[in-house]
Amino acid sequence: MNGRTILNASTWLIAATLLTAPRPAAAQLPGMPGADPEFVDRVVAVVGDSAIVMSQVSERMFQLGQQMPTDSAALAELQSQVLEALVNEQLLLQAALKDTLITVDDGRINAIVDDELDQRTRRKQNLQQQFLARQAAGRRAVIVEESEMREFFESQRDALPERPATITFANIVLNAEAADSAKAAAMAEAEDILEQLLAGEDFEELARRHSDDPGSQQLGGDLGWFRRGSGFVKEFEDAAFELRPGQVSIPIETEFGYHLIMVERVRGPERKARHILVQPDVTEEDLQRARTTATEIRTRLEQGEAFGALQEEFGAGPIPDTATVATDQLSQLPPGYSAALAGVPADAIVGPIEFGQGGRTSFGLAQVIEVREAGVATFEDVRTEIHDVLSQQKMQERILAELRSAAHVEIRI
Repeated sequence: MNGRTILNASTWLIAATLLTAPRPAAAQLPGMPGADPEFVDRVVAVVGDSAIVMSQVSERMFQLGQQMPTDSAALAELQSQVLEALVNEQLLLQAALKDTLITVDDGRINAIVDDELDQRTRRKQNLQQQFLARQAAGRRAVIVEESEMREFFESQRDALPERPATITFANIVLNAEAADSAKAAAMAEAEDILEQLLAGEDFEELARRHSDDPGSQQLGGDLGWFRRGSGFVKEFEDAAFELRPGQVSIPIETEFGYHLIMVERVRGPERKARHILVQPDVTEEDLQRARTTATEIRTRLEQGEAFGALQEEFGAGPIPDTATVATDQLSQLPPGYSAALAGVPADAIVGPIEFGQGGRTSFGLAQVIEVREAGVATFEDVRTEIHDVLSQQKMQERILAELRSAAHVEIRI
């Protein structure tokens, strides 16, 4: 699996796509330079059975948090763009409210917002996003041309954030594996715990007494709420999402050991579960065997063997086979990597790095591919993000065009 650093470009990319399409000319806003002090609020657009008034446009313009143009033509253009955005929002909201398969998780929204106004705004945005996602699902992907991407990049070049200093490296991780006899003993222990559960023993209490997972043991095995793709290994995730509330799994083998999983609640695509982990005992002999293998891999690399071939032979573990990491975020890697990779040149080989993670001991080796200093982001740095944003924008425009053709929209300015 290849890893890469994603620059923090989403803010400027999304903001840049908000007001890009051509808009009709518009009059001045109340409270804006040159506006009529005797202005009376009035309807400026009708969308289906809803109206948009001038004060909404004015409020949204102030919410943009930018200096208002003093030139009347520029001000009118901005007003027209904001009105168009409000019309599009209303089209999406009305269509989403008619879609009976879309529901809003009020509990999750309430946890995010602190006041009633924010709550209403976010609920509408949530509906719109769900509707767009449902409408886009299964549609033929839109085509984004290279020229469009480069044109967008050039138009936003001045708003690009600085690219951070990064290091790119290839990686091999060896896990110290327990002997077959230790695995058999762990499996027998997991089966014994399962028998106790089936006899009526309390899952939470047994987790506190027997689980080898340091992160959840004292919580009675509680893993909280999670969805697919939340970071659990595939075998664990597949088993958890096959269980019904109250069910307990048979022992599930993963790279960490043997798991007993109990799903407590189901909420749409989410599960709330507990688990008990029984890990096979790794002896000093097992550790030394892995340590020796890691040293041998280092020797083979120094003798000129291809890193990729050795990755295929030995690679596994919590870090992607190839990763690009901002140098100021190296501390987020497993212990030992930050010190080993700091300040090393391209082509350097580092390791074995011995570290503990998830209750087991591993040995990592890395080869530095590229070291980049901080600087202005290039087109290639943000190519993927630009493609994604333009693709989403084109899909949204396609959906909005269909909604406009089926709804009554009347612009009155």
